[in-house]
Amino acid sequence: MVMVLYRRGESEMPAYEYEYEIAKKDGCVYYFLTAPKRVLGKKNVTGIECVRMKLGKPDASGRPAPEPIRAASFVLECDMVIKSLGQKKQREFIGKEARLENR
Repeated sequence: MVMVLYRRGESEMPAYEYEYEIAKKDGCVYYFLTAPKRVLGKKNVTGIECVRMKLGKPDASGRPAPEPIRAASFVLECDMVIKSLGQKKQREFIGKEARLENR
């Protein structure tokens, strides 16, 4: 099973809706308002400690900034961690190059 940790809510996620729907159909489990804190395990990964988040005032991107909730840590068991740097919708490219309507 693949688990996706995202520190904001579903509505703030910059992924395209179809990508999100495909991932869910493929069995991905999303943990919204969740941030990784540390990877657990000695020689091999055994889990990831997470902290629950709340949304605060908008940051430079205009989206509500995630803030950790004190004493709201929990552990998810896992055997592998893949770091993601995020993504951004390429609306300018679509509008200029493909001459398609942005939605």
